[in-house]
Amino acid sequence: MKVKSRLAVVVAVAAALFLMIPGAASAAFLQGWFIDVDGPGGSAPVQVNQFLDIVGQAYVQNNLGLGTFTEFGAFRSQTADTFVALPGTAELTGTLTATGTVTLGGVIGFTGGTVNIYSDAANNFGTAAGTFGADDGTLIGSFTVLPGGGGNVDAAGVPNGQITALLQATSLTPGFWIAPDGVTPLSSLGLILGFSTTNASFVGPGTGLLPPIVVSEIGCEGLLGGVGCGAITNTPPTDLFLSTNGQFRLAVPEPSSLMLLGGGLLLVGLFGFRRKKA
Repeated sequence: MKVKSRLAVVVAVAAALFLMIPGAASAAFLQGWFIDVDGPGGSAPVQVNQFLDIVGQAYVQNNLGLGTFTEFGAFRSQTADTFVALPGTAELTGTLTATGTVTLGGVIGFTGGTVNIYSDAANNFGTAAGTFGADDGTLIGSFTVLPGGGGNVDAAGVPNGQITALLQATSLTPGFWIAPDGVTPLSSLGLILGFSTTNASFVGPGTGLLPPIVVSEIGCEGLLGGVGCGAITNTPPTDLFLSTNGQFRLAVPEPSSLMLLGGGLLLVGLFGFRRKKA
């Protein structure tokens, strides 16, 4: 087993163990942290008791022969905890690029990807600026999509119910992400995990249901990078556009959870050694 592959397995098993710890995931959700959408010198930070509300659109291409999918999504957050507005001269936007596995009539699961979050002073989400107006602001946070998560999918290839992605922060810009004491940068707390849970609904073709800009920006520009856009369709189970809404939470693993994660790393290390020896 190559070192890079072994590290991927370590992360996957460690993340899975964390989610399997009874009560640990929910107990570790970070509460009372602050988000400042326009950064230092702008509007005052807003305290987030539980979660950020997120809404957006996504385009998914399924490769049924391989049992895999690729996805690009754009989203924004205008409120926290359902009713608390996020005031400021900028809006909070983001993009998701992800890969995963899919079984029709079964489940989907993520294998990797990236979430980038921006402070967008232009307030132009849903336009042709950048990609859907979601990635042309100041990058203030990046997360890696960890293997696992996912949810159910029906025989037509459409997600059925909630889809969950487990994330690990790779950068959180000080001044935008603030710990519950209202002063300390959130990144100073150590390992930060993100939990994005969304209701993904198929957006059928037709006037008003699937605006052309969603096709050109989320599908063509977002997933395909502007190449091969003529192949875009909206026909499950191979290609589909989704409307998404849900919640984005943060978590700091508790010491007991980290100890179990460490045990998971040890088990994976032994597994890798045995594979190599065999």
